Amino acid sequence: MAPADRTLIEQIQVQDEKAFEILTERYESQLWAHIYRTVRNKAAADDLIQELLLRVWTRSDQWRGQGSVKGWLYRIATNLALNNLRTVRHVENRRLKYWTRMKTMKALSLRG
Repeated sequence: MAPADRTLIEQIQVQDEKAFEILTERYESQLWAHIYRTVRNKAAADDLIQELLLRVWTRSDQWRGQGSVKGWLYRIATNLALNNLRTVRHVENRRLKYWTRMKTMKALSLRG
C-alpha cells in the first residue's frame, strides 16, 4: 500500500530521499499543469516546478500538519506562479516605460 502524504512529508522532514521521490512522482505532473495554467509559459512552468520541489525538500518543516499535504503543495505552486506573473508584469512595465521614453526623446530630437 502506498504511504500517505502526511507520512511522506514527515519522512521528507528528516531528509528521506525515497519519500521525496514518491511525493514528487505523485504530484509533479498535476502541479506543473496547475502552474502552467496560471503562467501560460512552458519554460516558466518548468522553472517553477523545480523551485516548488526544492522548497518542499528544504522547507518541509513549514508544513504544520493542518489541512492536506496536497493543499499545501498547491498553495506553494499558486504563490510561486502569482509571484512569477507579478515579476513578469513589472519587467514588461519597465520595458514599456523605457521604450516610450526613447520614442519621446527621438520625436523631440527630430523636431529640434
